[in-house]
Amino acid sequence: MTSTGAWMACPDMRAQSAVLVRGGAKVCDGVSLELRGGEFVALVGPNGAGKSSILAMLAGDLAPASGSVTMGGERIVDMDARVLARLRAVMTQGTDVTFPFSVRDVVQMGRYPWSDTPDAAGDDAAVSRAMSFVDVAHLADRTVTSLSGGERARVALARVLAQHTPILLLDEPTAALDIRHQELVLGLLRQRVADGCLVVVVLHDVQAAAAFADRVVLVDGGTVRAAGSPREVLTAEALSATYQFPVAVDHDAPGGASIVPVRRGGARPSL
Repeated sequence: MTSTGAWMACPDMRAQSAVLVRGGAKVCDGVSLELRGGEFVALVGPNGAGKSSILAMLAGDLAPASGSVTMGGERIVDMDARVLARLRAVMTQGTDVTFPFSVRDVVQMGRYPWSDTPDAAGDDAAVSRAMSFVDVAHLADRTVTSLSGGERARVALARVLAQHTPILLLDEPTAALDIRHQELVLGLLRQRVADGCLVVVVLHDVQAAAAFADRVVLVDGGTVRAAGSPREVLTAEALSATYQFPVAVDHDAPGGASIVPVRRGGARPSL
């Protein structure tokens, strides 16, 4: 919802043959995706596969050298920054705030796109609601520099939620969280999807991707290797080949999918 009570319509997003060049090297090559509201999409793959770069192109933070990324049929790189900030919120891996702002002040930053609009009247309520959602309301008056890594990550997510956009693009939002808060955050994102939002999340935890995502995009070498349901994409064969390490997969395990490395004889794997 917006701060006045209704979600903005969620525009479709599309990447078509997008190529991203950084430092003279292709980091993404021929990326094509179609994304829509009411969908939880997980980007998974090994370190350096290009997941964060794809997310940055979807966010409009990096422009493809060729191909295109569009939102509602319009090229993202051509969109007005304030309009874009009311449609999509982004959480990057580098979310640390180095100045001693209070938690409330940091979360309040998420409301900037709505300044000078009627929705600004709901700023305080949106900030309080976002802090409550991710369990940082009790930290509201603490400085972010005094918090643990996990607490800072939740504050960063609260800022994104306070922005109140129909599209959420999140890079490893659960990386620094304990089990309880991982489940809280992923469950909250599923609720956003149920409300009609589009959620695209970079995840290293393939088991969490299997549990929460509607669609999984397997990325390796800067390209999309597979995209589909968790059961279709997260197979033992595909994961073992992508991660270059044997992986066992059981999508029918009690309590949810089991995706684990194969450690022969219980010994530490040799690398």
